[in-house]
Amino acid sequence: FRAEDDILVPLPVDSSSDEDEAAADGRHADEDLPSSASALVEAFLEDVVQRSAAACVGASASLFDLDFWQNEAAQLGLHVMRPDRGSAGALPPSAPLRRSLDRRGYLQSPTLFPGDADEATLSALRRMLARLKQLGFAPGFLYVFDEAWLVIERCMRLLGDVLVPEAGTGRGVQQLVLEPSVFAHALEKPASAEDTDEERRREAASQDASEIARHSYLGGNFGLPHRDHSSSDCFDAASGEPVLLSLWCPLTRVTADNGCMFVLPKDRDPLLHQPRHPHHLRPFDASSGTLRFGLGGAVALAPCDAGCALAWHGSLVHWGGCCSAHAEEEPRASLTAGLRLRSSRATQLQAEQSEGELTVEQLPPPLEARLRMVASSLLVYKWWFPLRGAVPARFVPAAASRLSTLEEGVLRVAVEAAHVPDPLDPRRWMLRYTEALGSRLGLRVRWVEVPFDGSWALAAEEGAVDLVATNVAPSPQRRAEAVGAAFSDPFMYERRALRVREADAGRYATICDFGGERVGAVRGMNAEIDLRRRVQTHAPAVSVVATDTFPELYELFHRGELAAVAQAEYYAIDGSVIPSSPPGIVLVDHHDLVPGQREECAFVVRGASRGLLEAVNEFIATTAFPVAGELGKRDG
Repeated sequence: FRAEDDILVPLPVDSSSDEDEAAADGRHADEDLPSSASALVEAFLEDVVQRSAAACVGASASLFDLDFWQNEAAQLGLHVMRPDRGSAGALPPSAPLRRSLDRRGYLQSPTLFPGDADEATLSALRRMLARLKQLGFAPGFLYVFDEAWLVIERCMRLLGDVLVPEAGTGRGVQQLVLEPSVFAHALEKPASAEDTDEERRREAASQDASEIARHSYLGGNFGLPHRDHSSSDCFDAASGEPVLLSLWCPLTRVTADNGCMFVLPKDRDPLLHQPRHPHHLRPFDASSGTLRFGLGGAVALAPCDAGCALAWHGSLVHWGGCCSAHAEEEPRASLTAGLRLRSSRATQLQAEQSEGELTVEQLPPPLEARLRMVASSLLVYKWWFPLRGAVPARFVPAAASRLSTLEEGVLRVAVEAAHVPDPLDPRRWMLRYTEALGSRLGLRVRWVEVPFDGSWALAAEEGAVDLVATNVAPSPQRRAEAVGAAFSDPFMYERRALRVREADAGRYATICDFGGERVGAVRGMNAEIDLRRRVQTHAPAVSVVATDTFPELYELFHRGELAAVAQAEYYAIDGSVIPSSPPGIVLVDHHDLVPGQREECAFVVRGASRGLLEAVNEFIATTAFPVAGELGKRDG
């Protein structure tokens, strides 16, 4: 093998330059392109980086709201600006780690968090990653919380002994600084082998025609072989001793198939100490698919326990594996950082960021500095992933101004009824939930009353409504009938059921018990579709009665003209039952519309109402259905 050799391998071909992307689809790089969602987020992050918290106004200022972050932290037992280091315990011996670094170019320690309290801390950080995703924040915002800095501090103390062994145990850290390019990863497990990271990247790009296809998704693995720095930044020019390490600390147990790291040992890397070689910083050429090292020499750093410290020379070739659909462990989550000797020069990566380096005594930094570091790091690493979705839409002033509806300042919503007095009626829940959505978006809600049957298609009709809030369960047929519209994320789910009088509960268990009786449903609803199918298959002697509305249906029921009403049992996304039946009514014959699948309910959003789908989904992620206080019985 010679350094000049190029090995062509069938890896994905992507572009890291706007010019290449433009050329690929026939555009010229100097043509004006429409602003993408990523561009709006980028502008917001730059504003956060460049201004102090006191200088920020509006949505930018709300990102620095200490109460907001402390309230989120408290829900999971974490802290913000209230550090509690607890008992760190003894660090593992550093000498074997230094030998591994010198021989292989990388090291792997035992866990630095061996106790029960330590595991509780790591578990809370993992759960916060899920919460951040639910709120619409990038995983990097985990550095808002004190415990993330505790992880970095313990790793820093250990690696201080590794880099400066002559200082004595526990003293090397005084000669280290933390560079501001911190990052966090939270991999996603594909639903199947066919649901690949490549498809996820393409899907992210397809959501915005002006979005450049990146190499990963937000919080995903950095899957192309690369060096973090040039070797000229990583080794002392005179002695050849290491001065810079890349740190990687998993918050989960890591195996070979849930997203482990891969490294190229230093003895397999002919260009490691050739920083002036044109291929030194391009071990893999993404534009051509050219690999410039022997792939067979790579090592998978797995298995390893949560809380261990993995580190390597900052110029060692490495890359992150994706999570397999067959992984038995949860998808990998990890924190990363760069550590260097204080006496060495700052790296080019640090020069690109506004925040300065930090000593161990300065950890954890103030909230304002944490947020600027997160924002700055997202901007530095944006080559890997689209910035779309890095912060909730409500924090991006430009995104709010881009929200368009049929009528400026108004959200036109299709509902079955604009006034529903019964607090147990799902239509009332939809009204209150949609009103809360309008309030969040700063839009006045205007109701458009429509029959349920076919209502989902209104969002696809020109000039009809911005939103359909008739409690629609997406199905392939309904999606086909609403081409041009989009279904939101689910906010609740249903199970099919029959509602009978309490006095009759002993007579009826399933549809088969209603032979010769009349059972009703609202026309066009899944309840009617399911009822007719089950009657035809299991109980042909049952007569099906369909009405246009629930009031008409229950009028027949209360007059004794129906033995039962086909209406679902309703569940919050967390699985809790939402009470929906008055005294004297019980539900029987519970079953799924499609066996084994949740029948989830969503809004239908007009596709041409720019930015509305994203805003609706962000609202759903942060607002439980039904809105708090709507059901007096729910907590009882």
